[in-house]
Amino acid sequence: ERATYGALVKALDEAETNARLAHRLYSTARIERARWELDNEVHFGAMRAEAMRELQREKDMKTRSKQITDADVNSACASMFPDEYRAQELKRRRLKETEESLEKLSEVWMMRCKTLQTLLSRQR
Repeated sequence: ERATYGALVKALDEAETNARLAHRLYSTARIERARWELDNEVHFGAMRAEAMRELQREKDMKTRSKQITDADVNSACASMFPDEYRAQELKRRRLKETEESLEKLSEVWMMRCKTLQTLLSRQR
């Protein structure tokens, strides 16, 4: 009964609805992640500025001889603000993983639609 023309049409309609919903979820996740990145830049900017001041102070005191790099600043942020840095990085990772998961969900539903379209075209 699942292979009848009517059942395939109904399944395709449902799959297309799910594909649209999955893509809307994915789009919303991308927007939310971008919003969070913008809001988070205020916090990270302050941490980076403080870390940069500390690294520059070390350089001025001749305890640091090499050029200050972004990696140095990130390391300083992590050591100077361990709890905040960890919390922000975990949130960034969670948002990224959620976005990627929803993207995959959207792709899977599109593949399901194509499969059902192929099955339907063979029944005609």
